[in-house]
Amino acid sequence: MNRRADMDFEYTEIPPTGLLKKYIKHFYIFNSRDTSPERILPLGNVEITVSVGDGGNNVLITNMGTQSYFVVPSALKRMVGISLQPWGLYGLLRISPAEIANSKIPLEDVLPPHFRELVHRVQDNDDPGRIIATLQHYLLRHGEDRGHEMIGDAVSIIDKYRGQLQLSDLFKRYYLSPRRLEQLFDRSVGMSVKKYSRLKRFHFAVTQLKKDTHLTALALNAGYYDQSHFIHEFGEFAGVSPRVFLKESNTLNLINARSWFGK
Repeated sequence: MNRRADMDFEYTEIPPTGLLKKYIKHFYIFNSRDTSPERILPLGNVEITVSVGDGGNNVLITNMGTQSYFVVPSALKRMVGISLQPWGLYGLLRISPAEIANSKIPLEDVLPPHFRELVHRVQDNDDPGRIIATLQHYLLRHGEDRGHEMIGDAVSIIDKYRGQLQLSDLFKRYYLSPRRLEQLFDRSVGMSVKKYSRLKRFHFAVTQLKKDTHLTALALNAGYYDQSHFIHEFGEFAGVSPRVFLKESNTLNLINARSWFGK
């Protein structure tokens, strides 16, 4: 268990158990009093969240895989979440992330009928720890366990090289045509191999970005052609330039950055 707290927020990570380790990065509990809006960078993976409220819980599934969005941290009061591996949604529930790309919708709307009991089991529970226990128990009993090894390996290789590898080298690793691997990757992760690689390169650049950073040096170190290429792609994923991003509050992005490369 990993816990972090300061005057404005509390955040606790709980590791998954059993076969869920293959598909889930971690469960988490988040509570904040900060009322300042914060830009959340695209994560590249799906999250399931339970907002614990007095009138019943709101259970959502979010896949802001390639677009940034804003949240008010205090609106996430008593939030329980599942951070899935990029292939985790398809591996466990046979739902392609592409079906909910760049959206946040009720989980019940996308679950197969035999999984919808999961939503009902957590909607009226007001204890975050018990909600996580219920989620784990249900997914361990009913989640599927097949078809993740090759895609998981491809994701881990891209993560390891921070998106800076020749895709032809990745395709040679598997006894499949590039077209077939692309089909499997897109179905499981919800984006192409190339786009996922670009996102990981962007994530690496964000971790290196400081107020005194020389942007040209950072761009070349992260695998961009030049500073202009870096700024353009940064804007595509973040929605703002690197300099504007540095002026914003990034508490939640610092939390998310811990798992950008499978950590």
